[in-house]
This record gives sequence, C-alpha cells and structure tokens, in this order.
Amino acid sequence: MQVYRFYLVQNLFNTLKRILLFIPLYSILFVSSCFSPQDENSKRKVLLKAVVNTLENEHYQPLSFNDSTSVKIFQSYLKTLDFQKRFFTLQDFGGFRKLENSIDDDILKESFGFYNLVNGTYRQRLNSVSRMYEAYLSKPIDLSAGGTIETDPDKRQYPADTTTMLREWQDYFRYLVVSSVALEIEIQDKAKARKDTVIKVKTVEELEISAREKTLKNYKDFFKRLIETSEEDQFADYLNSIARCYDPHTDYETPKEKENFDIQFTGQFEGIGATLSQRDGFIKVANIIPGSASWKQGQLKVDDVFLKVAQGDGDAVDVVNMKVDDAIKLIRGKKGTTVKLTIRKPDGSIVVIPIVRDVVVLEETYAKSAILELGNVKGRFGYIYLPSFYADFSQNRGGRNCYDDMKKEITKLKSEGINQIILDLRSNGGGSLQDVVKIGGLFIDEGPIVQVKTRESAPWVLDDRNPGVDFDGKLLIMTNFFSASASEILAAAMQDYGRAVIVGSAQTYGKGTVQKMTDLSGGMSNLNFGGERPSGTVKLTTQKFYRINGGATQLRGVTPDIILPDVYEKIEVGEKELDFVMPWDQTIPAKFQRWNKKSDIARLRTKTKNRMSNSPYFQNIFSEASKLKQRQDASAYPLDLKTYQANQASFKDSDEKSESFNKAIPGFKAASLKTNIELNKSNPAREEVEKGFIQRISKDHYLEEAFRIMAEM
Repeated sequence: MQVYRFYLVQNLFNTLKRILLFIPLYSILFVSSCFSPQDENSKRKVLLKAVVNTLENEHYQPLSFNDSTSVKIFQSYLKTLDFQKRFFTLQDFGGFRKLENSIDDDILKESFGFYNLVNGTYRQRLNSVSRMYEAYLSKPIDLSAGGTIETDPDKRQYPADTTTMLREWQDYFRYLVVSSVALEIEIQDKAKARKDTVIKVKTVEELEISAREKTLKNYKDFFKRLIETSEEDQFADYLNSIARCYDPHTDYETPKEKENFDIQFTGQFEGIGATLSQRDGFIKVANIIPGSASWKQGQLKVDDVFLKVAQGDGDAVDVVNMKVDDAIKLIRGKKGTTVKLTIRKPDGSIVVIPIVRDVVVLEETYAKSAILELGNVKGRFGYIYLPSFYADFSQNRGGRNCYDDMKKEITKLKSEGINQIILDLRSNGGGSLQDVVKIGGLFIDEGPIVQVKTRESAPWVLDDRNPGVDFDGKLLIMTNFFSASASEILAAAMQDYGRAVIVGSAQTYGKGTVQKMTDLSGGMSNLNFGGERPSGTVKLTTQKFYRINGGATQLRGVTPDIILPDVYEKIEVGEKELDFVMPWDQTIPAKFQRWNKKSDIARLRTKTKNRMSNSPYFQNIFSEASKLKQRQDASAYPLDLKTYQANQASFKDSDEKSESFNKAIPGFKAASLKTNIELNKSNPAREEVEKGFIQRISKDHYLEEAFRIMAEM
C-alpha cells in the first residue's frame, strides 16, 4: 500500500516529513538568501513563474486567474503586510484599490505593479513610524489619561491619514506601557503576599520609567528587523499571499537550513516543546508536544499568542511581527534555563508564563494505557492515551509506530481481564494514514476505513485487509476541538460502523485535506527559466479524504455522539476559522457492514445531560465558555492604568476558580498495568513518567464522565 501522511501540526515525528497537513508551521528552520543583488526583477519573474506553474499543475483545486482571484490576492497581501491596520492609511488603501482587479494580469504578465506600489508604500510608512517612536517613548507617559484602544483588527478601520496613523501608534505604545506596569504591580503584590523580602518594591513612577525603557528597546529591535527585512522575505510574503488564496495550507517557503539537530537522529531535543505557527503577524501555539516542558508546566495552551519573550530575569523582547524563525531563537535554549513568555490568551487576558527548558521525554509521546475504577460504579475499564499517529518514516524503519504500540497496549489490557476500552484522541493532531487504517482494523473485521481523492481521480478506498478483530469489547473514543486529521479519520470510521461511542467537544478540528512539498529547484525542466533557476519549496494541497459514509471531514469534522461542554465552544476555532478554506462536499459512500452490537445513544445522552447539570466542574466550564466569548468580544482596552487593572482583575477571579478543580477526583482511580510496573522497576525515568501519567488521569473530569458513560453502554 502506498503510504500517505497526514498531519495537523509538526511534532516530534515530522521534523523532516515531506507531506504536511496544517498552516505554515516553523520549528527549527532558518532563512538563507537565494537572491543575489543582481537583477532582482529577473529573479522575481523566475520565482513567480515557478510557484504559479506548480500551483496550477499540482493543487487539488486550481484557481482561474481572473478579477475574482485578483480581489482575493489583494485582500491576502494587505492582510499579510498590515494585519493590524497600523501602517496603511485610508488614502493608501484608496490608491491600492485602483489595482485591485489587475493583480491577475500582473501575474500572467510576470509584472509587479501592485507588489511594487504596496511594498513601496509600506516601506515609507514604516520609516515614518520608526522616526516617531523614540521621541514619544523618551518622555513620561500619563498613566491616568483616558481613552481606549481597539485590538481587534476586524473592528478597526485604517487611519484616515499619516497624522492619524502616528497618533494611533502613540496610543498603542501607551497601551504597551500601561499593560506592562499593571503586570509588574501584580507581580509585586504577589511577592508581598508571600512575604518575599528579596524583591524591591518599586513605585508606579519607577515602573513607568522601566516599562517605557523596555518598550523603547524592544521597538528599536522591532523596527530594525522590519527595515532590514531582505528582498527575498518581502517577495516571499507576496508569493504566500498568492498561494494562500488556493487554501490556507498552501504556501511558498524560502530555502532553509536546519539547525544543528534532527529529532529523527538524536531522539531528543531541548526547549519548551511547543510547535508554533504564524498568521496575521502573530506567533501562535499550534501544538504542545507531550512530555515537553510546556506540557508539564501546563499553562501554555494551543492558540495562545506570543507577545514577548524574556531570558530568565532579563528584559522581555517583543515578538509581534517578528519572523517566527527569529522568535524561536529566543524561545529555545539549553535544559535547565528559564524562559518567560508574555502570552495573550484567547479571552484577551495577558499572563507571564515561566517555563524551565527541558529535554522532551519521548515516552510521553507514545501510546500508554492504564486501568480505571470509580467509587461504587461497577466495572474496571481500560484506558489508552494516543497523543499522535506516529510512525517511523525513515528508510531504516527501525523506530516505533502507533499501530504496533496500540496492539501491544490492547493485548496487555486483555491479559488483565479488560473488555471495555476508552481511547483518548483529544488534541491528537494526526500522523500516518497507513497506521490509522491499521488501527481501525483492530476493532473491525475487514472493511473500508477512509476514502481518498485527488483532483483528477475518483475516490479510492483504503481498507483494513486483516481478517479478525483484535478487540471486540465495548469502545469509547474521546475527541475535542483539536483532534484532527488521522484522529478524525479513526473517529469517523468507528462512528460510521457504529463500532464506538464518540464523546467530546461539539466537533473536531475539521481538517480534511492533504499537502505535499514540491522543491522548486528540481522537476521544473519543462519551463524555460533562462539563466536563472527558482529555489524554495511550495507546500500545496493535493488530496482530500472522505468518511466511508461519503461525507468529508473538511470544515465539519466529526460531531460526537455525546457532546461535552468545552471552554472553546463559543469562539471560533478549527479549520473554519481560516481564510480561503476548501469547502465541505461529499462523495459516494463505500460499502461496509455496520457493527452488530449497538448502544442506546439517546439514553446515554440523557444521562450525561443530567450529570452535567449537577456537576460543579462542568457548570464552571459552561460559565467559562460564556466568559471567554465575552472577553474575546470585548476587544477595546482602557488606556488608563486603574481601569486597565480593574479590567484584568475580572479575568483573574475565574482563573482562580478553574484552578480549584485541578485536584484528584474523589473515588476516581487509575492503576498502572502489571506488565508496565515490572518493566519500569529497572528504569527510574520511565517509572517517573508513569507516575505522572497516573496522577494526571486522577484529575481528568472529562475522563471521569467518559468512564460513567462506558459503565452505562
């Protein structure tokens, strides 16, 4: 069988994989120049031609270069350069608008009228702001002055003219100083509450000076980076604006060289263990690697936005609009050192998260199992946690894969008399399709698992071809909003068969497309480039996958049989949040035989609903979901210190209440398998990993509810 690889995010096992499944993610790769100083226009033409040719020939859904596409590129490029609407003015926008319908003509003629106008104007506005900020930040800022600042770019308008633009930048700098002072006051107050005699308490005036000096230093670096952005990176932004109009997972990447490690060879790396993505000028957390320092610390979450990075007690560096490669240089570091991350949460609150860098523990990235019991509820159930659909894609194929590990965990559970299993796919971002098909086969006796389609072919079915069922007991699968790709394939297949009860957030991520990488330096012999050759890589969507019932998982994901409340349920998360997404569609259902044992889903839903209404934990989740939505909508922040502090204090109360639930659940017990206990006796490190795994289970209210549902199946 040909192997297809599906991914939501980069993780430990996809550093060098060539087929990806998410928005552009960057981990350890850094830009190197592919342009010489000579004849930049000629090189642009070569690169534009190569990128467009690749997209048109290989993308699943090629575009027609017409006025409609031109408008998309217009919107995409302006958003790429000035997502927050802080550099361009309404006057600028009016000038750009005259070329809105001619960008397709530029591309077909290999000319750059729109690009030159927009990029030239951007450089002018950048220089204007860079001449202003030092004078403004060199004088004391009145922290009691009124006013607000709108932080949601969708609610902002472009400033009317350059005078207004500069005044809005001053408001932005005041906001940074106010928020920094408020944060330092909070830190001081906590230190005083702990009776920490080491800390020197500063006055508000002293904190204002310090915050202003730090902001000035950060923005010197910030504007220096922007002004010195290479021609290669500037043009790459334009090419990306074209590529992402095809779909949000398609992009152009400049040539990059790896840093001095490779996870597939070393088996470990040091850092915080978070995979990052960059969109609209912000660096976001795309994934937390199981076993990493971030994962253990627990505060950093998917979709958190990086604002600043500090080394230990050093000054924080602003990373907004920083190239993600450069931000990673600040975030990564040696084991045992501390990095302090200033993070904006989805609700708009700003927190500082200290993380002690560590080596990622690979054992945490593999399938693990335990045996669960709950008070006087009858039954001992098996639990398998699968963090990703990992596989060894190297030529030697000597590494671990999730199918073999899943099979082993099931065998171990059965040997201890377990005939009911909860499979946890929450926040599992995907992985190997070959392995997910084989894992599906552990629970059914032959049959289709998923359908795959290219733009020119009818869908073909990927079947489990192994006769027999490894596990025929009751099966419950847990998902959430961040279960994606291969996770969605498995959950959808088991749901279509009626083989498992799916329990989780209102839907899964909704990512139903496949990407591949095309190296522009080779395979372009059919095009005449003259004396130049293109360089870089295009990542583009080439396939879609479909459930065996015919429906796509694209956008809609998988809707669980039993929905549990989630703090993200009222805000926009998942594939549908992105621009230019590919649509949901459907194909002909595959032929399959439904499982002969059925669960009364309606009865299970009713019982769960009753428990939710009486559960303090889930009632708090309901409340937090509403508050999260309210905070996200309330995107205008006060510019005077006292009002800003009151605004932030309203967030803290609910945070502290949520923390009170982070305790072991009375009566809910998890036990290690006998086999694992024996294996770990001679390995203290693995024994420690197992201990942490069991402790986390005992605090998991969602898993406790899954246990109760399984007891009633």
